[in-house]
Amino acid sequence: MTIDTESLITAMCLWEAVLESKEEPQIKAAFENLGTVGMRFYVAQWVEPANKAWEALSEEEKESSIPFDWEFVPDWIAKHVDLSHAHQPIIV
Repeated sequence: MTIDTESLITAMCLWEAVLESKEEPQIKAAFENLGTVGMRFYVAQWVEPANKAWEALSEEEKESSIPFDWEFVPDWIAKHVDLSHAHQPIIV
């Protein structure tokens, strides 16, 4: 498997954001139900949609969403990942 640098960085940022929010009730429930390995599996599936969302932003929107890892990624997760299904987080 080959992965480009941009996707690798996005994956790390997504995982970091999830770990930073691990005590939030829905994320905590997802970790309890899926375990760390299961959560990593789901977070890995968010890379492509998150990258596409970033690329769809105008330059002005990107500028207001910097830094990518601390502004855009947590906001994208909050808006596009439904964690109410603790056994299967889904992208909305």
